[in-house]
Formats: sequence, C-alpha cells, structure tokens
Amino acid sequence: MNHATAIKPERDFANWLSDIENHRHCERVAGSGSRIKAVCDVIVFLNGQSYLGEIKATRFPLFRINGRVRIQIDKLVATAKAINQPVLLIILFKRRGWVFIKLDENYPKKINFYSLQ
Repeated sequence: MNHATAIKPERDFANWLSDIENHRHCERVAGSGSRIKAVCDVIVFLNGQSYLGEIKATRFPLFRINGRVRIQIDKLVATAKAINQPVLLIILFKRRGWVFIKLDENYPKKINFYSLQ
C-alpha cells in the first residue's frame, strides 16, 4: 500500500475527532506508518481518559485481524498493558463509517460492521 494512502485515514480521523470544546482530541504519533518504532497510530483523549489507538481502514463490511495486523495489535496491547493504558482499535469501514473497539488480550479476530450497529 502506498504510504500516502495508508496515512490518509489517520489524518482524517484526527481532524474528525478533534473538538476540544467537547473534551475530545486526537494526536498522530510520529513514525506510526514505519512499523519500526511507533507502537500506535494516534493518542486519543476522550472525556479525561487517554487511549492508544490503532487505525485501520477497509472497504469490506468484515475486518479480519490476522497476519501482520495481528502481530501489530498484539504488540500494541502488550505495550499498553505495561503502561496501564487502554487500547482503541479504530476502523474506517469505507462508505459506512468509523467504529471504535476497546481491546484487551482477548480481542475478536473478526469484526463485522453490521453486527456492531
């Protein structure tokens, strides 16, 4: 995937969520697309609580967490547990909308957009 295409959902989400008057803010993490140093894509602040966030996008109504994505999510969950921070998986289901899922060690391996509505 092209780097510009991969970071577009991150930028869109940060712009969409940030609304300080309503106690919401989002900051992108430098190097989040490099897969080397950054653990998460964004840090989200909602109503006084901070979250480590991973942003994914799909055009399909079913999002599968497997392969490279599973390794990335496992690393994020382990890091968040070590620093006592909650994790949000943020999925853009294209032409459908954004979905927020709080993750822990027992996260789902498939996420169906229609079952979340």
